[in-house]
Amino acid sequence: MRPARLLLPALLALLGMAPPAQADPRMDYMLHCSGCHRPDGSGAPHSGVPSLVGRMGYFARSAEGRDYLIRVPGTANSPLDHAATARVLNWMMDNFSPAERPADFQPYTEAEIAKVRADWLSNAADVRMKLVAEMKQHGYPVD
Repeated sequence: MRPARLLLPALLALLGMAPPAQADPRMDYMLHCSGCHRPDGSGAPHSGVPSLVGRMGYFARSAEGRDYLIRVPGTANSPLDHAATARVLNWMMDNFSPAERPADFQPYTEAEIAKVRADWLSNAADVRMKLVAEMKQHGYPVD
């Protein structure tokens, strides 16, 4: 897939067309995440797909929770490169859970995604249950 990305600008130039602008994180979310988490981030909790709305920011309040959002299989195995993945996670945080993220929230970076993503979770459900239990102990309204 990567060689095609390299050839696309050259092909477009031959056809007299401009290459596409940098990807829009909202569009990347719609193409790669909304199939499960829905366009509005509400997920399908009855099917095991958690809502992101009003909850995602709580995960960013701990290092383990922050890493979880990168390592969960849907993110870790996404075809998006590290920079695009960082942009999508930041867009999601801004749009689905800004009030819940920590006051000192630092946006995800390409370098952070590259470092953490390689170690994806094979037991994401177990890790999520542990994180949710810890968040509940802090009084965060998560499920």
